[in-house]
Amino acid sequence: MLASLCKRGDRILCISEEDGGYSGYLPDYTPRYLGLRVDYLPFDRNSFDLNYNECEKKILKFKPKLVVLGASYILFPYNIKVIKSACSRVGAYLGYDASHVLGLIAGGEFQPDPLREGVDILIGSTHKTFFGPQGGLILTNDYEIADKISKNLDLKFLDNPHPNRIAALAQALWEILKFGREYARQVVVNAQSLGKYLEEEGIPVKYRERGYTKSHQLLIDKDQIEKKTQMDYLKLTQVLEAANIIVDESGRIGTQEITRLGMRKAEMRVVAEFISEVVIKRASPAKVREKVVVFRKRFSEVKYC
Repeated sequence: MLASLCKRGDRILCISEEDGGYSGYLPDYTPRYLGLRVDYLPFDRNSFDLNYNECEKKILKFKPKLVVLGASYILFPYNIKVIKSACSRVGAYLGYDASHVLGLIAGGEFQPDPLREGVDILIGSTHKTFFGPQGGLILTNDYEIADKISKNLDLKFLDNPHPNRIAALAQALWEILKFGREYARQVVVNAQSLGKYLEEEGIPVKYRERGYTKSHQLLIDKDQIEKKTQMDYLKLTQVLEAANIIVDESGRIGTQEITRLGMRKAEMRVVAEFISEVVIKRASPAKVREKVVVFRKRFSEVKYC
């Protein structure tokens, strides 16, 4: 996306890492090798969303070549029409990095149709909420963009096709078509339910006033949980791991994998109880691990396939 739509010296606007954005768009990463200048979209951390009035002003002032929506921490959908309107006024492309939420988009949840809302190019991982092999997809309705992308891929960014991965992706695409809506809906229900149950168990979760999330992700309030437990958050994740509970070191918890194993709202309460036993009640991780193993054995068959 960056290499095909921009040239050296162009400016891009994206979401900063401090606001949950993907570190690959930072100046010292991909943009450095492509000679691109990077600035950040104004963000409202109180609502965990873009500050749309300020974004509009910045786009009009900076006149970027490309504006990139999407982030590594992504709880709520964007108001694409506002951003697209500003992009159109300065001739900027609007891209959407849906790496984390591609499966939810494909299932009609979260940001149900970014391309129709005004996005020029949509990219995403095929191995996160989209339950396929490791890799990515590039989508656009613009033939000119498609031509630029195609010319840049062959023997430049991509070399050998891997037929086994292509077959696996075809299978995943078929499963998304058949089961995607049901799967995506349950992922979001599970995430929202888990947020509620975690708070009931004494684990502080951010953005309760917004229903915690509209994606697969929850954000644990790291500052609050560290104060409450008098323990560094990284240490907490290690203690949880000893109990066979794997959570993100940066405060994210996702529900896509446990949903695919067949867990639903009722199981989210159990998961929250396990986490609370270790973090709040300081139960022995080894003893909780035994219960986690027994619980997990009930969910050994992959669903939505």
